[in-house]
Amino acid sequence: MQLRSRRAAPVVSVAGPALVLVMGRGADRAAHRAFRSGEVLAPAEDPAPRLAEGSLVAVPLEHPEPDTIRALLAAAQHADRAVDAIVLGPVPDALPLGRLRAVTEAGDDGFSVERLPAASDRRDARGPFDLIGDVHGCLEELLLLLARLGYEVRLDPAGRPDGARHPEGRTVVLLGDLVDRGPDVAGVLRLVTGMLETGDALAVLGNHDDKLRRALLGHDVEVTGGLDVSLAQLAREPDAFRAAVEGVLTDLPAHLVLDDGRLVVAHAGLAERYHGHESARVRALCLYGPTTGATDEHGVPDRVPWADDYRGDALVVFGHTPTAAREVRHGTVCIDGGCVFGGALVALRYPERTFVEVPAVARHSVPARPFLPAG
Repeated sequence: MQLRSRRAAPVVSVAGPALVLVMGRGADRAAHRAFRSGEVLAPAEDPAPRLAEGSLVAVPLEHPEPDTIRALLAAAQHADRAVDAIVLGPVPDALPLGRLRAVTEAGDDGFSVERLPAASDRRDARGPFDLIGDVHGCLEELLLLLARLGYEVRLDPAGRPDGARHPEGRTVVLLGDLVDRGPDVAGVLRLVTGMLETGDALAVLGNHDDKLRRALLGHDVEVTGGLDVSLAQLAREPDAFRAAVEGVLTDLPAHLVLDDGRLVVAHAGLAERYHGHESARVRALCLYGPTTGATDEHGVPDRVPWADDYRGDALVVFGHTPTAAREVRHGTVCIDGGCVFGGALVALRYPERTFVEVPAVARHSVPARPFLPAG
């Protein structure tokens, strides 16, 4: 008998409640070995109820059929849950890779499952927090605001800010749109990246950040909304810096659930039914907010006032739409002070619920829709 070395069974990480498709010969046996009792459903069963209640659901597909895959993906989409695939053998042609969060090729030796919290699930982080609205490349104002909040800024060997820490252990939470339009996009990204690496900051992805990420990856994107400013500034940086920026933006979650669920942060806000969920729909709502599909007299998308109907238990803090108001309404608050448009860079201290802000030192862009008081 010829002895052949056996590879260690791969460990597959699954984050949060999700639908996991186990595909290929031996899928049923492998799924029942790797997942807990009650987590494995037959292909003909509807996974939507269990997904909706926040369960992990695995479906073994010995012979993946396109219609079965489409029905399972539709169920996960309806429940706003992510879909992963674990493939035993070659990846099936019928697998729509663009609709999956992750695909793991497990080979023929089986696998084990490592359960992780969802990227949005930071309920273990309890603050205190300093939540900061849309920065848009305004490094000077960000440094002024951090100083006013009591943070001590760290400099790199070239004298550039690359980190900041609060002596009392407070954490910055950035609400997205770090980039575009402003005078020092690279400087903001350098500072924020350093704070993320040391755990002194958390951040969510904004629509401008996501567009820059796609541009850096080489996708065909329309260079509007100040993206040309970001690309021109980053072109002067080393390749390694641009690669690091791409990685940081790729890793940012679309929203965060913090402080045992008492605080939710999303760039454009998020209705209660979607808190902690992950899907293409949830991501779009976090980045852009709900819209009617029409545009207003300024050519800006007509936004649905979701916050007017919000009555959830969590405080939802968001940005995206510049405003001169500083108020908590129905358990929601927008802290985009329109700094890059000549407004202010605004922070909300949590749990104190007090505002701290610095006025813009200059106006670097003109808003499509006026928001500052006349005069």
